[in-house]
Amino acid sequence: MRLFNKLILCALFMASIQTATAGVSLGATRVIYNEKDKETALEVRNAPDEGAAEKAFLIQSWVSNFDEANKSKTPFVFTPPLFKLASGKSNRLRLTVTDLAALPSDRESIFLINVRAIPSTQKESSSNALEISFQNIIKLIYRPAALTSEKAAVAYRELKVSREGDIIVMKNSTPYYISIGTLMSGDKKIDKSITVPPAINGKDGEIRIESKTRGTLTWNAINDGGGMTSSVSSAG
Repeated sequence: MRLFNKLILCALFMASIQTATAGVSLGATRVIYNEKDKETALEVRNAPDEGAAEKAFLIQSWVSNFDEANKSKTPFVFTPPLFKLASGKSNRLRLTVTDLAALPSDRESIFLINVRAIPSTQKESSSNALEISFQNIIKLIYRPAALTSEKAAVAYRELKVSREGDIIVMKNSTPYYISIGTLMSGDKKIDKSITVPPAINGKDGEIRIESKTRGTLTWNAINDGGGMTSSVSSAG
């Protein structure tokens, strides 16, 4: 009987996930906030799949630090931070900077946008139904006025990529954060999320990835619109 109850609970849990994630989506996979803009916007949509039950969600939004260990307050605020989104509707979140002095002017800064969707609870729903919230997390990049989108688009070509034994070293001398789309070592794809930090005070940003596979190192990057760039190779 205990096993049966666990199986039922698991089924309810999975059904709730499928129902929830079928509805709410974001209008972008990343947000670039240019200093010259007074604010930027992110669309949130509640569009259930065909045949799925209509459901309203409570949407909660905030910005957190890219480094999860850093719990300090970020210099951004969303308006509205909390609202109800009916089925078939959309809303635009407005993001503004609250403390410009906290952001460096000579290089990009990176944060995370969090958008949590909490399913509404209907009074007539069964008390045995399990409702869960889910969360979309995308990158937020703040770009100072001195930096341009044109140079950001080709910054990945400036990466110095080499190998030190079983370690791939990626060095970035530019002031831009570079999100790697695909990194190949020979014919093996490195299955890891990679964001190479910018240079700070003349010192290259650096990231190190373990890989025992030998061969030509090939990579591309994710551009401002969320698409993939062309590829660049290094003998390693």
